Amino acid sequence: MFNDSTYCGAEEDGVIIVTIVATGVASVPYTVVVTPSESGSASEVFDYSNETVEAIFIPGETVKTVFVAINADCLREGLEFFNLTLFLSADALALGVTIGDPSEAVVEIEDRDVIEVEFQQSLFAGEEKSGSVEVTLVASGFSQWPYSVVVVPREFEPPSAIGGGVDFVSDDLVATFNPGEDEATVFVPLIRDEIIEDNEIFGLILRVIGGQGMQHVKPGPINSAAVSIRDAGVIPGVLVMPSSVVVPALSSSTSSSASSTLSSALSSTPSSSMSSSASSTLSSALSSTTSSTLSSSASSTLSSALSSTPSSSMSSSASSTLSSALSSTTSSTLSSSASST
Repeated sequence: MFNDSTYCGAEEDGVIIVTIVATGVASVPYTVVVTPSESGSASEVFDYSNETVEAIFIPGETVKTVFVAINADCLREGLEFFNLTLFLSADALALGVTIGDPSEAVVEIEDRDVIEVEFQQSLFAGEEKSGSVEVTLVASGFSQWPYSVVVVPREFEPPSAIGGGVDFVSDDLVATFNPGEDEATVFVPLIRDEIIEDNEIFGLILRVIGGQGMQHVKPGPINSAAVSIRDAGVIPGVLVMPSSVVVPALSSSTSSSASSTLSSALSSTPSSSMSSSASSTLSSALSSTTSSTLSSSASSTLSSALSSTPSSSMSSSASSTLSSALSSTTSSTLSSSASST
């Protein structure tokens, strides 16, 4: 008879050790036969060998051990099983040997293919304003038990993004895989500040922690990764690019109303209040300014014209009118250099 009704083994072990016991001794050798059968979830093609195994008891022996072959495959499987049945050979029957209980046993095969856990990619990206960045881990094998791995955020050397709650939270994060799962997600908290910054970067390290069956879990090839933080920005209309701050150009540099105001100011300045050359120069500068743009050359010309007009050549009212016209041209309709001019 079998010494147990259930035998367990891991797929990668290659064999199941089965023990047969006898309650008495014989004066001559006899043979018993162990026969595997596909009556469970395991397949005789992929999971175990269906060849019979003989155990020969010699005189005086009461315990025999045999090995039933099982196969390691690359399939992610749960617990599988098949049956063993004990038979007597003709010589054993001739000696009057009988089979005791249990004469049948169940073999359980545990699929312990090595599980590799790694980052889904080597670079993740997130926006500061989102408050966190999603990090995905993937597993290449199956476990019958839940298991966990740890994601450790850390600064690079020299640091770009600062941990400890400055740019990101550097606390360890635990990702748990339940039986049958091959993907898990953690969220690394990001800190939003009021500083306009270039993209910043910090690192992630993957560690395996202990637990049932964890001797078969190990980090995969992508066991470290980086996270790039895009700055949220705090000034409307400002686009932050690496090493520069760019104010997007508007569709119009000076409006038609502003151009009209400047024209009116110029025409309201009599010839007695402005030299003919200065008036001519200002007129030329203004005519070069279209209703939709004020070129840098025109701005320069206006500046030159005004500076060439001494205080004695332009009345205070005309000067005030021109200044008012220029100041009424906002930064959205006139470049800062032109407004200053």
